[in-house]
Amino acid sequence: MKALLLIAHGSREGDCARVMEKILKKVKSSGVIGLAEVAYVQFQHPTIEEAVRSLTDSGAKEILAVPFFLFEGVHVKCDIPHQLRKAASEYPAVKIFLTRPLGYDDKLVDIILVRISGEKEVLTCI
Repeated sequence: MKALLLIAHGSREGDCARVMEKILKKVKSSGVIGLAEVAYVQFQHPTIEEAVRSLTDSGAKEILAVPFFLFEGVHVKCDIPHQLRKAASEYPAVKIFLTRPLGYDDKLVDIILVRISGEKEVLTCI
């Protein structure tokens, strides 16, 4: 069974988990993939290792790890692969693939244009 592991940075603020869970729920509802988890590099749980364990315990034989990052910084180049290798060593029968981070997408520009139009977001004067 194929599974998605959506990897976010994590935050000391609680809103991060709420946002990531909404994204995960939307991905699952697409019907493209049923088994999916969010994991965090820092500050929050589940960690990558904990999420890999959960996916594996749920029957995953192949895990597609998608960094929810825009850029290929130190977390994407070093920390995430290190944590995935560590988790993979515990489950040799499970294949784990790391995708590129989100990176550039025209849809991101569309979101910015909506935000500055004031149509969907409350504008706050600072």
